[in-house]
Amino acid sequence: MIAGFVDGSGQKDVLIGVSARPGQWVSGICTDRCWPCSQLNPPLPSPNDDWVSLPGDIRPHCQRVGAFAFLDGSYDAALFLPLEPGPYTAKVSGLDGTGVGLVELYDADPDPLTSTCNLSNISTRGEVGTKAQVLIAGFVIEGDVPKQVLVRGIGPRLADFLVADTLADPFLQLLKEASPEALWVASNDNWSDNPNAADIVTLGASVGAFDLVAGSRDAVILTWLEPGNYTAKVSGVGETTGVALVEVYEVR
Repeated sequence: MIAGFVDGSGQKDVLIGVSARPGQWVSGICTDRCWPCSQLNPPLPSPNDDWVSLPGDIRPHCQRVGAFAFLDGSYDAALFLPLEPGPYTAKVSGLDGTGVGLVELYDADPDPLTSTCNLSNISTRGEVGTKAQVLIAGFVIEGDVPKQVLVRGIGPRLADFLVADTLADPFLQLLKEASPEALWVASNDNWSDNPNAADIVTLGASVGAFDLVAGSRDAVILTWLEPGNYTAKVSGVGETTGVALVEVYEVR
């Protein structure tokens, strides 16, 4: 599993965690994982295998940003460090095989709402299966005003970047977390079918997203969202499977 993110205009503290906690109603978890985190240039510190091996206690940082606590003796992995502006990639692999895991990225600045630097883009690339094995990305919009976001489920376009076994026809759903169940916000199958396809092209270029081929089966949602917790799900039309990329860009 490969997660990417972009740090905007200044240094920012980030908390990165990889978890596969038993008892979270997720089956097939990978019980031990390694977290190599690297920037294209220069490289970042060494990978982390077990969060307890980190210098200092990471648990207060988890509590401060609202992350669930790591269990004593677990093999979950984590990093807490300041990052300079730029694009970053974090790769997750299992030390004892394969399985389902959760990769998280938190803005860990002391007061993110007053910070002059935002995380402007987050993404995850992974295998899309069927039923519970679809690709799921969550994100949180903080503050008290709506934000315009560009959410993309990319499959066919990845082949142009030499990614093998890509998902031929992604279907993208956007949900807002609400009690007792998630609320549907929007969905898309083929991005060119959007009535705002021209805006998707223009605004995608403005936030640094790579271009899409007109008429491709990649999926995109461009919308305004109120503050809250959201989930983007990428599945294959007709229960097809393959590698896909889910991306979330802050537009304005």
